[in-house]
Amino acid sequence: MIRFHALRAIMAAEAMEEELIRQDVTLETLNELDVASYRVMYDQLTKEVAEYIAVADDPTRVEGEELGSYNLYGNMLKQKIMLVKASATDLLQRVEQSRTFNEYNKDGTPKDYKQKLQEAVLEYYAFVTGSDPG
Repeated sequence: MIRFHALRAIMAAEAMEEELIRQDVTLETLNELDVASYRVMYDQLTKEVAEYIAVADDPTRVEGEELGSYNLYGNMLKQKIMLVKASATDLLQRVEQSRTFNEYNKDGTPKDYKQKLQEAVLEYYAFVTGSDPG
């Protein structure tokens, strides 16, 4: 169940990335983001992440699923998925508040979101296979 919920959260995050690509959203065109369609994806991601965190934080489930390596890979995966969600939130807030960028503040950019998503995907595979991600 934990793996299933983690996968659902990753898939929701990937759907958001696909929406950004579909809308051809970049740092330069971020203010042109269709917030309504992004918000639908964001709400789904928020729901999936919340469900994942709930099962991942349940020690009875972890033990019941015999995830011996959970403390090492599971906690790292949880952190990576939470960073993806935080990046999605930053992006949404940046658009809604029309905040500007500078060379020191790149949070809330499509590039930052994609990077955090890639890290979460790699960590998911490490969690599923029980191997070191890098």
